[in-house]
Amino acid sequence: MLKRASPVFASSLSELTAEIPLIHIDAEGRTIDMLLQYIYPDCRPEVGSDFDAFLAVLQLAVVYQVGHVMQILRKMLVTPEMLTQFPIRIYAAATRWRFTAEAEIAAEATGRLDLARASEKEVGNISATDLVKLMGRHVRRKSDILEALKGWKSSLCKTCQSMPGDSWSMRYYVRAVDEVKKHPATDVIFSEEFINQETGKSNCPECDNYFVLSQRLKDLKQAAAHSMRRQSPSYSRKSVQSTVSTIAPITPIPSTPQLENIFSEGDCILRSIDSQDIRVYRRILIEASMFWKHLFSLPQSQPDVDPADPESAVPIVDCTERGRTLKLLLQLIYPVPKPKFRTFAQIEPVLEAAHKFEMDAALQHLAGILREAHFIQLDPVRVYALACRYDLPELARLSSSFTLRSDLEQTAEESVFGLSAISFLRLLQFRDTRAAQITAILTERAPPSPCEQCKIAWASNWLRLALEEVCRRPVSDTIFGLSFVTKSFDVEQVRRSFDRIGYHQCNNIFNIADHDWLQELKKKIDMLPESLDP
Repeated sequence: MLKRASPVFASSLSELTAEIPLIHIDAEGRTIDMLLQYIYPDCRPEVGSDFDAFLAVLQLAVVYQVGHVMQILRKMLVTPEMLTQFPIRIYAAATRWRFTAEAEIAAEATGRLDLARASEKEVGNISATDLVKLMGRHVRRKSDILEALKGWKSSLCKTCQSMPGDSWSMRYYVRAVDEVKKHPATDVIFSEEFINQETGKSNCPECDNYFVLSQRLKDLKQAAAHSMRRQSPSYSRKSVQSTVSTIAPITPIPSTPQLENIFSEGDCILRSIDSQDIRVYRRILIEASMFWKHLFSLPQSQPDVDPADPESAVPIVDCTERGRTLKLLLQLIYPVPKPKFRTFAQIEPVLEAAHKFEMDAALQHLAGILREAHFIQLDPVRVYALACRYDLPELARLSSSFTLRSDLEQTAEESVFGLSAISFLRLLQFRDTRAAQITAILTERAPPSPCEQCKIAWASNWLRLALEEVCRRPVSDTIFGLSFVTKSFDVEQVRRSFDRIGYHQCNNIFNIADHDWLQELKKKIDMLPESLDP
């Protein structure tokens, strides 16, 4: 039975000669039992609402290539009940196992959600990489559906386009745009309930003709479906690796002959994974690291000593790090000039090694480097992820404040490598909470009134632009900057106004009262908490 069900089981059993073969499976007994029930005919286990148990069985079926069980479980994975309860986790699982069709179905189902408001339970067992990938898909999907809706609008007559309330088609467009901006999916806007709204109001005989409308809805669905196919997950052999040393190409760090010579002497040899022998003094390692202190305190096996070769008496410790990484780390604890790090690819493997070997001084030195502008301003999310991974709370707090100045919707997948989805979700929620607080401050007092003669209101323009900006970057730096404020003044509109009514004492001119109003708002915003505890 097992041989027919799985080529992996068939291969394992063919290699065993015992009368009762024994196969070791790395899974819980309950999971193995449920898999066997799916393999044997006329048996169907009851998984119930335990989604974790369901995923465990599917994982085992994937590992052991139990084809017909995989087919059964893949169909169950995208049932309406499952998609309603666990769309994010289904997307993550399907992406991990390269179930392209299921991943696409689940991704479309997540469009009903606001990912920033997902619960920690919903994202608890997925990585931040999966969440960022899904966010990027939402951004692209939203853009594509809105583009399809623009095609819908452009097909309407000019009267309907200029007077939104006079036709059902234009009212549908306005409602659909609002819905897609909140939830980038099509199931709501194409539902019968959504389409039948406001059907009793005024209609346009040209645009709301039944036959024309039916064709237009058909074209819109095809355009939206085409964009969905273009968003299907793609997989690369160059997936995220399990070690930080292979995240990105390594840029050499210049070294001097003097620094190379210091690793030619010592009473111990560190042998790297790329077969470099690095001579070190045990006393320096012991003083810098609890790891090495405990290691060297253990009873040591005596090497085979060749009297003709004094070097054979030197103990050797095999390491899993590359020689270059070990040398950079040792430079941080030796009394020599410290190395310079220019990129994340250079610093990350050294940071990993310092954490592994419990070298607190080296960790703090590297954390100080990550505080520099070319790291923390370039990619604050990546610095935050490193700080959380290596337990650097002060750096995490500082980098969380810098993430407010970046658009988290555009976060790259490599920036959140090793970060949990829950930690990234907290960043999103911190941003949204602060954006809501700033919005409340900006709107608690009405802006200065427009000029009564020319009817121009720069303050209203500024407030509209500011509210849009703080939703993405909830900080005061941008919206109170000179370049941002000047965008609120429509110079051409002012010129046309003066041409029409002549010169007058225009209240639209920026004055002291306006300056005081902006300064008061900025002061209140700057008093808000600007960092997140990891």
